[in-house]
Amino acid sequence: MGRDEKKPVILVRVETSPDDVHGMLGSKGILTTRGGATSHASVVARGLGLPCIVGAESIRVDYADASFSAGEVIVRRGDAISIDGTTGEVFVGRIPTIDPDFKGEKELLTILSWADGVRRLEVWANADYPRDARRAREFGAQGVGLCRTEHMFFEEDRLPIVQRMILAGTERERQEALDKLLPIQRGDFAGIFEAMGGLPVVIRRSDGAPDRGEGPGAARGGRAAPEGGRCDAGAEPDARTPGLPPRDHVPRGHRDAGPRDLRGRGGPQAGGGEPAP
Repeated sequence: MGRDEKKPVILVRVETSPDDVHGMLGSKGILTTRGGATSHASVVARGLGLPCIVGAESIRVDYADASFSAGEVIVRRGDAISIDGTTGEVFVGRIPTIDPDFKGEKELLTILSWADGVRRLEVWANADYPRDARRAREFGAQGVGLCRTEHMFFEEDRLPIVQRMILAGTERERQEALDKLLPIQRGDFAGIFEAMGGLPVVIRRSDGAPDRGEGPGAARGGRAAPEGGRCDAGAEPDARTPGLPPRDHVPRGHRDAGPRDLRGRGGPQAGGGEPAP
């Protein structure tokens, strides 16, 4: 869709699910008729830094007709719309937009500096890719509270490899798939550690064989610390990987350091594009 055609696309759905992630990755914004602040669309959009509106109950989505309507207004695939994730407004037509410049918000940065002088909590982010970690650092995150290993496989070029690993009929086929995943995931870990510049990173590893007694584990400071057995090849960063942080630290909790969710309806950005029902 939008990524292949090099056109800005807004994904319009009744609600989103993990099956829609590829469409979300290729979209400039997300609009759903159901959902709230903690719905799938909201959580994923915040992590991707996308403008998002959820719970737009006055909109009726017709998948068969590739259109949606609000009252007498009908918007079809290919028509231009714009969304404002701050106000929750949907506009027919393309509205000129600009990318937010956090560093240019002098007044906001001044207020945040005052808060830094009295706060007792650190703000940590969810980051599954190096780009997530870089964005988190730009927003002032002081660590990664959760790197979800399973989210690293959502990309279209990776998901088939994971599927082959899961459906492998022999140990050899499974290992071949793991051998392809290992350099990809190792590169992601190295990129995240480099972006965080020595700040703590907590990794939730995937466990692909629970029948073998492999318990959950976390990578502490970039080195895996399995709690019940060996760590699968695709889940543990090599201790020799460049960029590993020097300290071993696991937090008691974390806070999302992505764009704030105003009114429980999305992020503070606006985007425009063609609807993709």
